[in-house]
Amino acid sequence: MHPQRFHTNDETMMARSFTVAGLLLFVGSIIGCRSQQTVQVLNYAQVKQLEGEYNRSHAPQMKRTNWVGPPATVTRLRQTKPTQDAIILGIVNAIEHDGRLTPLPATVSIDKTVLFADSTGSYSQVVPSGRHKVWVSWVGFLRSFAPPLQVKSGDSIRVDFYILPEFLPLE
Repeated sequence: MHPQRFHTNDETMMARSFTVAGLLLFVGSIIGCRSQQTVQVLNYAQVKQLEGEYNRSHAPQMKRTNWVGPPATVTRLRQTKPTQDAIILGIVNAIEHDGRLTPLPATVSIDKTVLFADSTGSYSQVVPSGRHKVWVSWVGFLRSFAPPLQVKSGDSIRVDFYILPEFLPLE
């Protein structure tokens, strides 16, 4: 048998201090993550304005703002065969500074499934009935999200993305 060891008050206080400090760090990191401001960037002029503000006032210790692009355009297409699987399809275009649209072979995420748009910016994915989250991302561009989609068997839902260039430096 091992002799029973009793902790001194100093050891107990130190253990409690470490526990409290760890808890405060954990809670602080959660609060810090949630307090990040999200700004929806809707057009190229707003990109240039925010880029200028960011470059004038950026400091490494500043909390980074979460910029996202314009929301996707969602269109429910006519349901012709309700017994068939549902499909989410659409296009991804980059908005150029002069307003032109350029197809972009970006990454499209539907829930946890990741696929790529082709060279024309087109994508499609068969999905089960239920609620789905769809977003697009690509290096050098702001992420863009569609509102959550409620999909039924036989639905065809077109989700088109028009994304803007990212203007923040890589950190």
